[in-house]
Order: sequence, then C-alpha cells, then structure tokens
Amino acid sequence: MARLVHLSCLLSVLAFMGVSYAEDHVSFDAHDAFHGEVNGENNDTFDSSLTNHVTIDVAKVVGSNLIFLKTLSSAGRGSEQLRLGGNLYQVEFHPDRVDMRATFVFTYRVAGLEIGVTNSNFKRDATLAFQVDNHPAIRTRVLHEQGMSAAQVAAVLVNEFQLGGSDTAQFLRNDAYSASQVGQALNDLFGFTAEQSAQTMKNVGFDAIAVGTVLQGVYSLGAEDSALILKAVQFSASETGSALRQVFAQIAEQAAQILKDIEYAVGEVAIALLEAYNLAPNDIAVALKSAGYTATETGSALYNDLGTDDQGTADALAAAGFPIEEVATVLVLVVGITVAVVVVVVLATTFGAAAVPIVAALVVAGFLIDEIAGALSEGLGMAADAIAGALKDVGYAAEEVAAALKNALGLNADGVVRVLVGVGYGAQEIIDATSAAFGLVGEALEDFFSDIGDEFGDLFCFFFC
Repeated sequence: MARLVHLSCLLSVLAFMGVSYAEDHVSFDAHDAFHGEVNGENNDTFDSSLTNHVTIDVAKVVGSNLIFLKTLSSAGRGSEQLRLGGNLYQVEFHPDRVDMRATFVFTYRVAGLEIGVTNSNFKRDATLAFQVDNHPAIRTRVLHEQGMSAAQVAAVLVNEFQLGGSDTAQFLRNDAYSASQVGQALNDLFGFTAEQSAQTMKNVGFDAIAVGTVLQGVYSLGAEDSALILKAVQFSASETGSALRQVFAQIAEQAAQILKDIEYAVGEVAIALLEAYNLAPNDIAVALKSAGYTATETGSALYNDLGTDDQGTADALAAAGFPIEEVATVLVLVVGITVAVVVVVVLATTFGAAAVPIVAALVVAGFLIDEIAGALSEGLGMAADAIAGALKDVGYAAEEVAAALKNALGLNADGVVRVLVGVGYGAQEIIDATSAAFGLVGEALEDFFSDIGDEFGDLFCFFFC
C-alpha cells in the first residue's frame, strides 16, 4: 500500500511539473474513445457521465447526398430517449416505413464534439448501442461547455489522466480556449516560466501573436523581452514582428530596432517589415537605416532578400538618406554591377544627372578614371569638356584627365589640349599632361605646341616662344 501511495504522489508531482508517464501515449482524437456495437467490453474505461451530453444525428443516404432526418438524445421520448444501460449507451431508432432498407449514417457527438460515425441499413426498428471511453478531449469539451475555466479543466486533466503541461495545453487549445487562458493555466497550475509557456504554446499550435499576448498579459513582459523569447522558441522574424505590431503596438522603426538588437539577420528583419508591416522597399530602407544598419547591409537585404532590382535598390537607399557614394558602392559590391555606365545610369536616375557627385561616387566605388569618363559619355551623353570639368572638380590631375580623354573618348592631342585649357588647367600642367599622354618629348613636344600656339594666344609662349 505504501508503494502505491508513493507512486501516486510521484505521478501527481510529475504532472504538475509538466511531465507525465502517459505523455507519449495520449490520444488527441476523441474518435478513439468511441466503440459501436458493443457487448459488455471496456468496463474499466467506460465513461458513464455523458448521458445528457451525447447526441446522434441521423441522416439518410440519397445518391451522393446525406439528408438530415433527426437528432437522437436524452431529450427524446419513449424508446427514442438516449439512456445509460449498464456499461453502454443505447437508444432506439425508428425509421419511417418508406425508408426501410435505406442506408443511414449516424454521427455521434458529445457536447458538439464528434466522436464517431457509423452507417447501417435496417429492415425494422433498431437499437443503437455504443460505449464511450474516458478521454481527455471529451472531458475537456464537456467541462468547457459547462463553463469551467482553462485552469479548472487543466486541473481535472492532470488529476484524472495524469497529463503534463504540453498535452494539457494541446487539449485546451483544441477545444478553443484562448491563448491567454491556456497561458494562465500553464503559469498557475504548472508553474511554467515565460519561456516554457512560450515553447509549449508554440508546440501546440499557437502563433506568435497569441504567444505574445500571453507574454504581455500573463507574464507582464515588454516588447523586447517578449521578442527575445519568441526568437528563442524559433518564431521567425516576420512572426515576431507581427507580435510586436499587433500586441505591443510597435511602429516599424521600433520593431526593426528590436529585431536587430535580438540578432535576427538583416534580411530577416527586412522580410518582417514587408510581411508584418506591409512596407514598400523605400520605407523598409528607412526603417533599417533608423535601426543602424549600413548602406551595404540595407542594400543586401533589399536586393538579396526582397528581390529589388538595381534601380529599386538604389532608389530605396536614396529614400533612406544614404549618400550617393554609399549607394554606388552597394551597386558594385552587392548588386554586382561591374560596368561603370550601368552604375552611372542608375545613379543619374536616382539622384539626378549632376556629374560631379556621380564621378565622386564612382571613384569611391572603385572605378578607374577611364571607365568613369567613358561611362559619362555613353551613359549621360556628356561632352568631353563637361567630363573633364567633372573629373577636375573631384581632384584628378591634368595628366590623368588627358589620358582618360585620349583612351576613353578617343581625342587627339589637339583636342585634349583644347579641353584641358577650357576647364582651367595651367599651361605647365597641360604641357606635362600632353607629353605623358601622347609620348611627345623634346623637339616633338616643342613643335606640337608651336604649331597650335596661335590658337591659345600667349598661354604657351612663355615655354616655346
């Protein structure tokens, strides 16, 4: 006897800890409790408390349709009153004469919960006899219908069926108790921590919004602490973001910051802003920048995770306030554009066609001067003097500009000199640049400038007159 009492106490303790010896063997399907056409079996597990809760819907098969006829229950009269007879339930069914030999389908329910379906055809009146086992799903349904709270039902399930917290939560959820009710039961009855309740509730099918409601309402946690738990139990950033929005009333920028702080990847955060907040790429970029993500991180999320194209990525980064140089770098490093003219066109479309900022951005992005000059010509249709002026403004020396004008634009020595003069390089710079670009030295260089000297007045006279 002492051993039996000890075992009973142990099971009780384990049950309240959320552990059960039967945890791996629990049936969640109430149909498993139903036994039709019985003859005295299942005495040990028979549930005799359901007389006033059992109903049987009777339908007749007509072609491919079921035609409802009546409901049999304890409210019936005479032999059509469902009753408890020993270790089974029974009730008479009297089909109309015209329905003799028809096929009938009988749907058995307890407090509205379907537990079994049978079909038969009768030549005369028939007795329906069946048994229903004790079953957690049925007990939950009946007690719920009677108005018991989730915690009260949970206590019954623990005491009667030795269920642990997870299985108890599953039965409560299956019977449409709210997340808050289930969470309160896990806290009050099983002493679950916030993390344990969150994991259990996720396991039984509650979504992040429902779990977030419990973390806020039952455990009094704020937005970031709750988000951290939601992440820990493997909710996605989008699911956590939905909870932040709908439960904790966080705006997009706040959610982005929290999701970043709890170490979701930037792409996950971007997707969360799309799915939970329905933001457009431009607004997503704004929120990501507000949370402290760099242009490269933001651009990667936009391009790789949200699927924006090169122009869309640049536009979104610009909308967020990232400078043109950083946008150009993203186009190269993230989007993978290696042709300067493509970058030029994208930047011009996003920021306007001002040449100097575009040139500066291309320099930061790592393009060579020849590539930049060619891109400005091809992409924006800029003339050589405008290109040279932009290159000079960002700090290129005359020699570098001369080489670019020759190599990228195909200008001859006369043309290069004219452009360099026009953009304001000094005479000595132009002479040195021309010599370097075209290999003119000594008499050849002197002859070249002597020949064109009249065109530029006294500019080169000091050197060659």
